[in-house]
Amino acid sequence: MKKEIFITVLVILLTSSLYVPYSKAAFNPFLRPINSINLNLFGDASIFSLSYERLFSSNRKFFLAWKIGVGYSESHGLPVKNTSLLSTPMHLTGNYGAKKHYFEFGLGVAALFYGTLEFWDYTIYPIVGYRLQPLKNDKFTFRVFLSYPVTGKIDIDKYWFSPVGISVGFCFK
Repeated sequence: MKKEIFITVLVILLTSSLYVPYSKAAFNPFLRPINSINLNLFGDASIFSLSYERLFSSNRKFFLAWKIGVGYSESHGLPVKNTSLLSTPMHLTGNYGAKKHYFEFGLGVAALFYGTLEFWDYTIYPIVGYRLQPLKNDKFTFRVFLSYPVTGKIDIDKYWFSPVGISVGFCFK
């Protein structure tokens, strides 16, 4: 019951950030594309995933990024060996840098489900990495990041969790 309450509160907090007003003139003097669709390989408790990301609180040197996705993962241990899992990675990161190059840091969470959408487990992990974020519309974004699970009942020897992840995406307004 505690897991369900925790995940519900976390999802509400992360999704409430989507409703932050985004005023181009007053709030964001440094315009850049705020939406992107990304393909993530490894990392985020997934072997691969497809995600949507939105930037907010953006200025020349700093912005926040919120991401939610759906992906594929595997369990190598109990309760069932070699089980395919549906992963739903989410993260909230801060990005500090200049022009297109940013140092990324934040927190991620991934919920894992069996193929029947029966809840299996979750994990929370810190994120540190490098981000190439374009200044113009219709350009590619790139991330390479490190993460490691710090909570949840996931045993790293029995569950797929790569500490290094790569993300390639397409930005739009």
